[in-house]
Amino acid sequence: VTGTYSSNTDGSNGNIFFLQVDTYGDIIPGSERFFDGDVSMEGDVTDKNASTVVDNGESLIGTKDGGFAMVGTMTNTSTKDKDLMIIKLNAFGDKQWIKKFGASGDEVPVSIKEADNGDLVICGTKTLGNYSTIFLMRMDSNGELKN
Repeated sequence: VTGTYSSNTDGSNGNIFFLQVDTYGDIIPGSERFFDGDVSMEGDVTDKNASTVVDNGESLIGTKDGGFAMVGTMTNTSTKDKDLMIIKLNAFGDKQWIKKFGASGDEVPVSIKEADNGDLVICGTKTLGNYSTIFLMRMDSNGELKN
């Protein structure tokens, strides 16, 4: 499961969360992980309230290697634009890598899928000013963009 955790009712200083559930929908104890757009680039977030920017978990898939791939947004601290944050986890929910992508305006993912060869394909919207467009991006299993 992925989403946004914030101790504030307005969602400010939110972190992307990941947790695993069993076949009955009960949370598997110890599976909770939290990711912040700034802090998580350097290491893991151990305090769910440690957040420097607003991060939102949007989509999650299980990958063929037994792990997971998540995509969400983080608010850029200097421009206040939303950028993409893609997180690859192993089967235990441990971070393998995190990639951030963004430019002027807001990039908001809608879905993430895994291609037959293990590439990750992300679809979403790009909004600049009052105009929105669709984007589609593809990256390899190590998070490197592909043409």
